[in-house]
Amino acid sequence: MTKITIIIAAILTFAVLTNAQMMSKKDNDNIKVDPIAYDLLKEARTTSQNFPADFGGYSAEVIYNDNGKVYNGTVDYTPKVAMKFEMKGLEVTESKKLEGEITSLISHRKGGDFTKSDGKYPITFGADDKNPIGRMVCLNDELKSCYRVKNKQVVQVNRTMGGEFFTINILETTPTADGKFLPRQFSVTYFDDKTKLMKRTQFFSDSYENMNGVWMPKTRRIITCEKGETKVRIMEFTNFKAKVEVAKLIK
Repeated sequence: MTKITIIIAAILTFAVLTNAQMMSKKDNDNIKVDPIAYDLLKEARTTSQNFPADFGGYSAEVIYNDNGKVYNGTVDYTPKVAMKFEMKGLEVTESKKLEGEITSLISHRKGGDFTKSDGKYPITFGADDKNPIGRMVCLNDELKSCYRVKNKQVVQVNRTMGGEFFTINILETTPTADGKFLPRQFSVTYFDDKTKLMKRTQFFSDSYENMNGVWMPKTRRIITCEKGETKVRIMEFTNFKAKVEVAKLIK
């Protein structure tokens, strides 16, 4: 093959890929929001028990049991500023992993404007498959996010990220006094996005402490089943201290 032929082939390939991307974006732009699906997901989001709007953050001690090995550390969280995390004796890579998990635990309690999060996508219903878990609602976003909603709660999350497709199933919730809910028991199953083969499954158990209306994370247990092994990790948060902004809520 001559150099000219190679160049022409490369140009044609680039043109085809570019055209396909443009068509994909155009197709997504043409998706119209289903107002019923939109309202269903929006209502379900309002039943999640989040931190108060004036929540100023907190600090706490963390006891971490990694499959029998126990470590001690601290966490200090200030909304819109930073989360400081330290775990003595834990290897750097594992410490970063744990920090990410605690950050995720906190970020899922932030709440916020629905129109700036899930509500910014062209939300539609998925196929009506009569699934007993709940009705499928899809964001039509770049992560192929789809939820199942039942009894005004999100009971399942499906998403594709980093070459993996994962499904979160909410198995049990903790109801709060004002009619909202916190996830208590849930599972996360990961699949290879190409082969669809299951890679690992994790089971989460969360508990909380109600401190004058502010529901703080108390414990999280994670059981991971992967490559023929089962590992258990537990985080326990103690000695909470509220920031100035919520001194009136937590004493």
